[in-house]
Amino acid sequence: VEAPFAYEFTAYPNPTNGRLSIEIAYEAENAKLLLFDLAGTQLDGIEIKNSSRRMDWDISRFPAGTYVLRLISDGVSQEKTIRKSL
Repeated sequence: VEAPFAYEFTAYPNPTNGRLSIEIAYEAENAKLLLFDLAGTQLDGIEIKNSSRRMDWDISRFPAGTYVLRLISDGVSQEKTIRKSL
């Protein structure tokens, strides 16, 4: 079975108070998950190794607002907009 063109992922709850659960629909090796503000500044990032399909990510240290979560794997990039509440 060939890998799909895009690696679909979900991030919840949205809005979040600081802890995000992230689920990737397909196994992805050596992927990156990046967090950006709306000005395009990268605030944080984590590497995903060995087919991690579900993980938790704590973004509570960032202020309330709207952020962009970007998954990059095999040269494919996908983004989700998330909101962090107080």
